[in-house]
Amino acid sequence: MGDYAQSDFDTLYRDNYNNLLRLAYRSTKDYHESEDLVDEAFVIYLQKSGTVHISNPRYLQQMHVLL
Repeated sequence: MGDYAQSDFDTLYRDNYNNLLRLAYRSTKDYHESEDLVDEAFVIYLQKSGTVHISNPRYLQQMHVLL
């Protein structure tokens, strides 16, 4: 991941992590499981962002529902 891409990911992560964590917690009622789900969503995002152009952060929210 280049410096520009890393910066973009850092911003995406920082801007969305807490909201995604709250969303996951509402579904699981387990803080640690929620953290794991959100982390997994970001890993999948990183894996797919190299092959697919993903410009909408709502993709992460949709991915959480699928996990």
